[in-house]
Amino acid sequence: MEILTVKAIPQSIDIVTAFADRIMTEHECSGIIKAKISIVIDEIVSNISSYAYPDGGGELEFSIGVSEGSVIMTFTDMGQPFDPLKNPDPDVSIPTSKKQVGGLGIFMTKKMMDSVAYRYDDGKNILTITKKL
Repeated sequence: MEILTVKAIPQSIDIVTAFADRIMTEHECSGIIKAKISIVIDEIVSNISSYAYPDGGGELEFSIGVSEGSVIMTFTDMGQPFDPLKNPDPDVSIPTSKKQVGGLGIFMTKKMMDSVAYRYDDGKNILTITKKL
């Protein structure tokens, strides 16, 4: 696993995405896998930067590795405890104009990835996401 620590701000999305892309390129991951993971990184980093640290100033630790036919990513922050898997999936059959805001990013993540797991441990939110190659 390779680890990157960045500020939990929207501008870090590009840094985390480039880091992940480099690792996946080294492991010859397909363009489709890279594209899906890029979308997931955008969603998760956006959520952490928007909600984990209401007073700002927090950090995000991102780790990624390719092992046993899967890409494994972990997003760790020391922000407010929040389990994104606790909320029910949004009803995607409702017209856009009538939908409530929120929840679509984690829903897309769960649909595109093979596993998404959350735990709160030692004051840290830890979200682990796996995508089979």
